[in-house]
Amino acid sequence: MISKKSFKVNLPFHNILAITITICTLLDLTNCQTCQLTGLSPSTPNIPLQYCTMYQTNACCNSLQDQQIKALAQGYFSSRCQGRYPSLKQYFCFGCSPDQPKYTSTNAQGKKVLKVCSNFFSSKVWGAPLNEKTVKYDPCGLQITLNGQQQIVTASTQYPSAQDFVNSNQPIFLSDFLIEFDDKNCLIGSILKINWFNTFGGLAIYFLISILFI
Repeated sequence: MISKKSFKVNLPFHNILAITITICTLLDLTNCQTCQLTGLSPSTPNIPLQYCTMYQTNACCNSLQDQQIKALAQGYFSSRCQGRYPSLKQYFCFGCSPDQPKYTSTNAQGKKVLKVCSNFFSSKVWGAPLNEKTVKYDPCGLQITLNGQQQIVTASTQYPSAQDFVNSNQPIFLSDFLIEFDDKNCLIGSILKINWFNTFGGLAIYFLISILFI
């Protein structure tokens, strides 16, 4: 009878890590992927987020980035309009989403692309069909940067469509990304439930491989 130990293969650390990443990718585990903002895998913030709180249990940003997102996002509106548009806040917080790595890619021209769900943006953020203008933000106005200067504009006259808006108002810290609307494979918004398999799956796979092959 062949003992179980005879099946073990001694593998160096980097080989085990490579196998772990491959398995994680095949299983589509979120925490095996790399966040654009931190360069790390999504994780529970050690210091609670104060602005992008929809990602409190699993995030792709840290406390300082969260505070900078808050400052930049709130700069769009007067104090009277803060908190009036929670879905736009979600959009600006997309860099903190643990799903951000899953829906970013590079196109044939070498441009970074972020896929955003059409239905989410149309119904929640834009409040109108994507190919039309919106009056949703007209009561408050928007303070944006044009030609290096701060200007106050009316959304319905400044942006003929949702694509025009996202072309110059990307999620904060993702300004070098091209925003594309998609119906299926896309980033939709906040994640309010803890996915324990995604949170600990990669770590569990690593230890399992370590036990079997070391």
